[in-house]
Amino acid sequence: MRRFLRVLAWVFLGVPLLLLLTLGLFYGGYALWARGGVDTDHVTYLRTHQETAASPAALRFGLFDSAFYRNRLFLLGEAHGCAVPQAIDLALLRHLNARAGVRHYVAEIDPAQAYYFNQYLTTGDEAPLQAVFAYWAGTAQWGNQEFYDKVRAIRALNDSLPPDRRIRFVGIDRTQDVALTGRLVTELVATMPAELQATPGLDSLQRLLAQGDDAPAATLAPLARRVAQRLPIHLSAPNLPTAPLPRLLQDLGYLEAPRVRRDSAMLLNLAAAYATHQIEPTDKLYGLWGVGHVAQGLINGSRVMAGLVKQSALPCADGVVSLVTFLLDSEMMIPAGAAPAWLRDPKVPYRLFPMSQDGPLVFAAGVRDLREATAPNTVTLFRLDAPDSPYRRSGRLTEARAPLFGQSMLPTQPNAATTDYFQYALLVRNSPAVKMRGK
Repeated sequence: MRRFLRVLAWVFLGVPLLLLLTLGLFYGGYALWARGGVDTDHVTYLRTHQETAASPAALRFGLFDSAFYRNRLFLLGEAHGCAVPQAIDLALLRHLNARAGVRHYVAEIDPAQAYYFNQYLTTGDEAPLQAVFAYWAGTAQWGNQEFYDKVRAIRALNDSLPPDRRIRFVGIDRTQDVALTGRLVTELVATMPAELQATPGLDSLQRLLAQGDDAPAATLAPLARRVAQRLPIHLSAPNLPTAPLPRLLQDLGYLEAPRVRRDSAMLLNLAAAYATHQIEPTDKLYGLWGVGHVAQGLINGSRVMAGLVKQSALPCADGVVSLVTFLLDSEMMIPAGAAPAWLRDPKVPYRLFPMSQDGPLVFAAGVRDLREATAPNTVTLFRLDAPDSPYRRSGRLTEARAPLFGQSMLPTQPNAATTDYFQYALLVRNSPAVKMRGK
């Protein structure tokens, strides 16, 4: 009987413990491999090519040389959900506005969302701003209080600038908020002559848009393309109130039949912004993006937005520079609607996770070099592409894995070095998470 009980205890207690121990050892080994160790040559280089500060506002961006400011498209990449990158974004935007004349914020938002952001920047009425953020509530990390406050800070900055230096948003993402796009289409159609308001299909399109995310994309997208073909081209003239309409219809057309890949839609929308003179060939552009959009080389076998721009014939193609943010000892907020299915709880509006790219949840190979070269509670800018840089020969920092979330970003461009993907890194240590708006 005692032997039977011992066997039973082993089955119900020992076996699970052994499995947990085995999994723990396996994951620990995986973590050591995925994050890599410390490389002395890289650390030595980093210590002599860095600018560190206690906060983003204290950064002077003294590592940027004259060649840096000759770029046309400046991209800052972040892992959404941490607070300090929002402050870096504002500090870098201020700096580029002052030093390089950047006034077009090319954003990870759609054309309708950008329109209402700009309406707020012009009038100070926060209702359009609130309308944009309402769509993100509880479903996207973008819907955070820090982002909202940053847009308000951009308006305050604009108040201190002459009109020809004031910042405007340019939305080039694929349509996010169908209902908001429908609202804007209705507003713009109301400014058109009656005969154009009677364009075949326009009424049907507006009814579909009123359904918001419930509108069937397979019907909505081809109808938007047909309506766009029937409307006269002069409606996109910059001096007309209908100027945004063709771009809105074009972007809706990317939703289905055939569906255009999101990063490809970004390229097409950027091209449309040039074609409709929302931006001019000589303009310099800047924006904060998810880190997965700013890599200039092949990632997981495909080109993302920055790489597509570099391969294009757009005016900014030969002047793209990417800065990537890394995080250590920080915290990330994920809204319930954006969390992986196994983490969702309808009673919990959001979750906070430790965010450190040397584990235990996320691993960026080579990030321990950055830790070795910095101190806690700092923000540090690194130049990676100086002539003596080992990052011109290695691929460190380009691999990122988050196995528990089923995500990875792996460089797949043959013989590419780190600097073929991005040219600067920003290390944030000890960032709090963003706060959900209204929480």
